[in-house]
Amino acid sequence: MRKTTCALIITLLAISLAMPFSIKKVNPQSATISIINPGPDGYPAKWNASTTVRDLETSNFIFYSNETSVDSTFFLNMTVNNVEALKGWGTGLIYNNETLQYVSAWRPTDHVFKGSEEAGNLPIAPPIVNDEVNATHRILKWGYSYIMNVEWTFNGSGTLGQIQFKIIKEVNQTNPQVTAWFAFDPDWTSLYYHPTGSEIPPTEPAYFEYNWSPLPTPTLKVEPPTYNAYRLNETFDINILIADLDEEWHLIAIQFALVYNTSIFEFVQWQNGTYLDGFVNEAEGESIIYFASSDYHGDPELPLCHNKIVVGVLFLPESSGTYHAPFPSGSGVIGTITLKVIAEPPVSSLLTLNETELWNEFYTQIPHNVEHMTFSFLSIDETPPTIDDPTQNPPKENVQPDQPVTVSVNVTDLESGVKNVTLYYTNDTTWYTIEMTYNSTSGLWEATIPGYAAGTFIQYKIEAYDNAENHVVNDKAGEYFTYTVIPEYTPLVMMIFFMTASIIAVLIYSTKTRILKKTN
Repeated sequence: MRKTTCALIITLLAISLAMPFSIKKVNPQSATISIINPGPDGYPAKWNASTTVRDLETSNFIFYSNETSVDSTFFLNMTVNNVEALKGWGTGLIYNNETLQYVSAWRPTDHVFKGSEEAGNLPIAPPIVNDEVNATHRILKWGYSYIMNVEWTFNGSGTLGQIQFKIIKEVNQTNPQVTAWFAFDPDWTSLYYHPTGSEIPPTEPAYFEYNWSPLPTPTLKVEPPTYNAYRLNETFDINILIADLDEEWHLIAIQFALVYNTSIFEFVQWQNGTYLDGFVNEAEGESIIYFASSDYHGDPELPLCHNKIVVGVLFLPESSGTYHAPFPSGSGVIGTITLKVIAEPPVSSLLTLNETELWNEFYTQIPHNVEHMTFSFLSIDETPPTIDDPTQNPPKENVQPDQPVTVSVNVTDLESGVKNVTLYYTNDTTWYTIEMTYNSTSGLWEATIPGYAAGTFIQYKIEAYDNAENHVVNDKAGEYFTYTVIPEYTPLVMMIFFMTASIIAVLIYSTKTRILKKTN
């Protein structure tokens, strides 16, 4: 406090040496002092908070944790507005020292008394003083004046000085927002005029806000999102997934209930997934438990003829109650529910996820989205797919040794659609299986038989299933589709070779005989 008093006395003494000193209001209600958000332009080294500046040129300083971390810095402008004949100023700025920490202060190159300094006047600028107000607040006492060698005063609006702060209060899921105010203490805030006079001007406070940025919202959902059945007593699996989960949510528990119509479905089983197991830190004593219950038929809170499968997953901490990273993240299957279709077509139903809850280690709920599933059973499909005769490349008459053969075939199913197509082939010793793939460009199913040695005889057939599990095989009525890898010398080539050799031998013999006769 002594340092503050001395600094301000020096400033006032300097002013008094240059002019008769009196205190009275000049231009009442015209001049004001305010705090302005300038953004980082001009002093990027002093502003390492987010460069996405909101409320620029206002009295608001709003930051978010995903853009600005704790210990980031920013600065503010102290601005005088609509002043005439200004010769000095003093301010006392109060701030919350539990949220913010004072770092530094300076006068920018375009401060209001820059012209006075250039004119040759002697500045009186004591250093800023940081005093305690109470346990949670401090006050920054600062000022400026000059000994007038050349008559000069400031008129208009401009920046008195800039003050840099550091954000020191963290935000998180349990404390998602901190706020603070900057306010001027009228006992320490004045404007001084030439040739005489001073006033305590009206001041405007500024607002600081630091927000925990909401993480991406995870989703609990049923996959596939739609399912079409084609047979009575058909069983099918539905996966319960969590998607787009950020580790920073610190997930430790999941609950949901799949509600289904008991006149359409019969519950078969629940199977735990393995995705969450990968986040159990067994070395630290953590574990995970699953529970599933399906006996809620007749529950008055459920619609008529409905039941639900309630599932819970809980991560258990180590014996001290501490959870360890990594926490669950990404996307994966929590578990699989198998249902059986027991209703005659046509029926449709919605399989809904209710009572969904995600909990974090702070024992607060995590916001999330929910996606359900639509089921339809419109007709029974008892018609198998149709398999046309395949084509192959290269053609069966020209397969070279060790040359792969690509088989293509058109498979159609006008009711439930083609589910899969399989090619089976044998080299006379073993039958092999190749899953065929659908080529969306050609509209054909394709598979490649690897190359074999010369003379190998290959037989193959094609099998197809539709989505109602009807299946058909095209094996060319039991004869199979076949080709033989071309031998190194075909019979035709061998015949030509022997004929050529015989002719050459005859010619040689005839020539030799003529030579011998002439010799004799």
